[in-house]
This record gives sequence, structure tokens and C-alpha cells, in this order.
Amino acid sequence: MVFRSSLKWLVLVAVLPLILVACGGAGSSPEGTVEACFKAMADGDQEAMKQLVVPAVRSQMNDEDPQAKRMMESMGKSFEGINKSEVDGDKAKVWININDEKMAAAMTELMQDQMKKAGEQGEQMRKMMEAVIQQTAKEMENHPISLVKQDGKWLIDEMK
Repeated sequence: MVFRSSLKWLVLVAVLPLILVACGGAGSSPEGTVEACFKAMADGDQEAMKQLVVPAVRSQMNDEDPQAKRMMESMGKSFEGINKSEVDGDKAKVWININDEKMAAAMTELMQDQMKKAGEQGEQMRKMMEAVIQQTAKEMENHPISLVKQDGKWLIDEMK
């Protein structure tokens, strides 16, 4: 089961930074920033996403990676709303709802092409990956997004 643990780690490491990079938010409220971020993600609007992130995150965004863009769009379309938020001065946390089934299906679809090339062994790997992706998607549900207020705007700067 080393493969499952490694894949789970890879999905978390690959997806969370992409979400963080994609979601940074500039808005009048933490909740508005998060909602704007996920709308921009769903629309594939990377320019809007760049306006919603802290500068340090913005500089890490890769506009050239079509796979990353598809993954961000899928995450945006999996967003189902906000559970709660907490504001403490110029810092805030917003907990979101992600449809884990939609996210898992989208992530699995992204990997289908590579698995088809691997034949029968690829099908076995696909089934294992699908289970790991579904579990990872469930674990991502209700994760907090951290925001900071800079120049009067709320910006996403971290997801845990």
C-alpha cells in the first residue's frame, strides 16, 4: 500500500498548492474573496484568480500548464459553498464545502489518458488511484482557507 500513500500525498501536494495559487482573493469580505476565487477557477479565469491572491502566491502561478488549469477548473466547479468563517483583525479563515464526488471524478478523468496508455496494468492502477482520489477529496472537504487583509482587501494566502 506504499503506492496508495504516495499517491495520496502526491494528490494533496499537487492539488492544494494549485488551489492556493488559484484562489487568492481580493474582496471586501473573506467570504466574498473565497467565492470569487472559486468562480474564477470554475471559469478558468486565471487573470481574475491572480487578483485574488497575495503577491507571493501570484508569482508562483503557472499560466502555461494546461493540466493545472483543468484541475483548477474542476476544483472551482466542485465548490458548493462556505460552512463558516472567523475573522481576527487582519486575518481570517473560511471553511468551504467541496463536492468530493465531483472533485474525485474530475481528477480521475484528468488521469484517464495516462492510464489508457498503460493497458491492463494501467486499469489496475486507475482503480487504486480512484479510491485514493475519492478519499483525498473527502479529506479536503471543509478545509480552512486562510486570508489576510492587505491594503483594505482580503487575499487568500494559505490553504491547509
